[in-house]
Amino acid sequence: MAMKSLFLAGFFMFSGQIFGQLGIGTTSPNNAAELDVSSTNKGLLFPRMTNAQMLNITSPATGLQLFNT
Repeated sequence: MAMKSLFLAGFFMFSGQIFGQLGIGTTSPNNAAELDVSSTNKGLLFPRMTNAQMLNITSPATGLQLFNT
């Protein structure tokens, strides 16, 4: 399982640098988007964490998004 995850992480890192954007569920990501997720039967699930976990994030990036449970 770890080897598969490492392979996928490497693949996405290099494919993002080669093509400029990453498309999930699409073969032609929108040129204006760095990440284009397309689906007609599923949604996007953000990381879920408690308020304490959220407040424990050191130096959160501007615009960081998560689901506060």
